[in-house]
Amino acid sequence: MSRRPTAAGTALSAAARQQIDTIMAAARNQIETVLQREVSRLVMRAQEDAREAAGRCREAARGVLRGQHDASAESHRQHGPASLQPMLLRDVQIAQALGVHRNTIWNRVREGKFPAPIKWDGITVWRRADIEDFVGALIEGNQP
Repeated sequence: MSRRPTAAGTALSAAARQQIDTIMAAARNQIETVLQREVSRLVMRAQEDAREAAGRCREAARGVLRGQHDASAESHRQHGPASLQPMLLRDVQIAQALGVHRNTIWNRVREGKFPAPIKWDGITVWRRADIEDFVGALIEGNQP
């Protein structure tokens, strides 16, 4: 006849409990170390990806500003020969080329960190040359 263990019979000794606690603490430390290493690796990879994406965006912005954008972007332009580039740009065009929202353009103008627009026939526009100079200075690290 087998006896069922009682509550007192299943209790662990203090030494066994301390050994389990030590093993659990070591396991937690190892897991924490692995997680910290993995998070650091992921953060570094995300930063590298962001730098690469920023570089691609800058190149695309320069291309758009110089009229070297793809055919799908060309089809969205209004009319005129592809070789004829607009000399005056609207805020939406600039924002699209730089990959930012148009409000960002206006905020930077107010802060003095972006070329000021001009009024032409009641329309607010930027000279293409001013924007190209600004982007060129930004890429070279001479950020205004």
